[in-house]
Amino acid sequence: MGKLFPPVMMRKRDIPRGLRLLTASVMLLILAAPARACQLALILAHDTSSSVSKAEYDLQTQGHAAAFRDPEIQREILAMGEIQTMLIHWSSHYDQQRRIPWRRLRTREDIEAFADDLSSAWRRFDVGSTAIGNLMRAVSGAWREAGPDRCLRRVLDISGDGVSNQGAPVGPARAQLLAERVTINGLVTVNDELVEAPPLSHYRNKVIGGPGAFVIEAKGFEDYARAFRKKLLRELKGLDVASRPGEERARLNRPPGNTAAASLQGLSRNPPDSRARR
Repeated sequence: MGKLFPPVMMRKRDIPRGLRLLTASVMLLILAAPARACQLALILAHDTSSSVSKAEYDLQTQGHAAAFRDPEIQREILAMGEIQTMLIHWSSHYDQQRRIPWRRLRTREDIEAFADDLSSAWRRFDVGSTAIGNLMRAVSGAWREAGPDRCLRRVLDISGDGVSNQGAPVGPARAQLLAERVTINGLVTVNDELVEAPPLSHYRNKVIGGPGAFVIEAKGFEDYARAFRKKLLRELKGLDVASRPGEERARLNRPPGNTAAASLQGLSRNPPDSRARR
């Protein structure tokens, strides 16, 4: 039995010329569309000088990991499409080392893997003074490497608990980074045992700089996870937290989620095996 409706073969001349041109134009636009640009290249510079004890180092490291596991942080990164980030350990004028090289974060799996690496990053330095100027000189030019060079914003986040007291002067190194379109932010842990000049005012007046630069205070190392999460959200969202309504300000200031916060407990009792390698 034959088919009731035999297939109709469309010939090129049967398709209106205008429709053919429109279809071709759309296809060209799709093929020519550039990939979504990286939104942020972020260097996390972690102070590991002698003023930071092992327990304090562990609190900082797990605070980093907890923030990147936080659902709101992950949503922000995924909404941006792509960011690139790197972890550096630093202390005295000769001591700056990449612990995690540039990492592209585009999927939830990327973010989780980066958080895992942060939580297991063993300490490269545990002695030395505080040489912020040398840190700045060491990272100068890092944003020109393949990958970060195409990111729309460049941010150096410096965490520390003291003033620069060794090595290259901060002023010229800071000026060089600002010339490279880098925004320098700070996270200062206020430690009652410090006897030198207040680090918070030092960071505000001599360290941070660039568009939207800010410094956030952690009231002791136990408060570090909350402060780091707040800092990271502000860098991702570009928020002026101080000007936000009370409810949103409280949300931004909360510590990472329960699972992450629980991981901060008992670190001194059960330190990660990787710590033994330092």
